[in-house]
Amino acid sequence: ELVSNIPIKQNASHILWSWVNFALGFSFASAASRSVTNVLIKIAGSYINVVLKYVEVYTNYLTRFSAIFQFLKT
Repeated sequence: ELVSNIPIKQNASHILWSWVNFALGFSFASAASRSVTNVLIKIAGSYINVVLKYVEVYTNYLTRFSAIFQFLKT
């Protein structure tokens, strides 16, 4: 009777352990995906900041050139 009980306990603990591993793996994967999305958001934010800076510089140059052209026209 003891011999027949041991495999059942081992099986139950094995199933429990596999579920624990699955839960841990899932939580690690979700944390990793969250950090990846955070990194992507940061990269996108810095890229957008650079683009906005370029647009700002470009519009500044355009306004200067238009002012120069207006000055040359008169």
